[in-house]
Amino acid sequence: MNATKTIGLLHCYHVAEKFRPQFGDYLDLFSRLMRPAEHGFLFRSYDVHGGVFPADAGECFGYLISGSPWSVYDSDPSIARLMDFIRECYARKIQQVGICFGHQALAHALGGRAERSPKGWGLGVYAFAVKQSMPWMAPPAAELSLLYSHQDQVVALPPKAVNLGGDAFCANRMFVIDNLVLGLQGHPEFTLDYFTTTKETQIEAFPPDFRKRIRDSLNTPMNAGIAGQWMVRFFNAAEIIP
Repeated sequence: MNATKTIGLLHCYHVAEKFRPQFGDYLDLFSRLMRPAEHGFLFRSYDVHGGVFPADAGECFGYLISGSPWSVYDSDPSIARLMDFIRECYARKIQQVGICFGHQALAHALGGRAERSPKGWGLGVYAFAVKQSMPWMAPPAAELSLLYSHQDQVVALPPKAVNLGGDAFCANRMFVIDNLVLGLQGHPEFTLDYFTTTKETQIEAFPPDFRKRIRDSLNTPMNAGIAGQWMVRFFNAAEIIP
């Protein structure tokens, strides 16, 4: 990957301040996952949550859209602005990767739909079968097991989107549009320590059976590192895919 490539990290929210001394903010979480210096690119942060967007979409090679407790249908003006920014990047063929809320925002902005799921919370570790392989999905994996924290789901994919994986609980866990858009519902940037520390109060508020399901799921082996490698290679997909 060319060292001049800069990936804009759109902070759609922030790690709670009380947890930052231990874990850092999303820039730190994604940096540990994707190791940008090792792969020859740089992160540039934008506080989208605070209304700060790139002055021009072309100032970065591609964009990584973080998670958020917001919903894509909320009325905050920064969400409408994010939808416009996503559409502009897509029209200009600028690559975008979305995680959780970012995944939902990509789908919603580009002609799909995300909404609150009647199935309730997806919280803990879930594994889904990979339905289709792409050239940038190396090393290969038949299944992707990640941490999740979401109520909303993508219920309709945008035109041209290819579903790369899903299951009975969440049909669209991962999708791609050409080599331009990649959406992933899970949180590969979350470590088990981060999840158990930051989600403990939330987990305690659930009924005992659901608490047990969440905690039992945390014993499932995860392969977030593979997802991180896929994300890195996707940002180089223009050079991988003719």
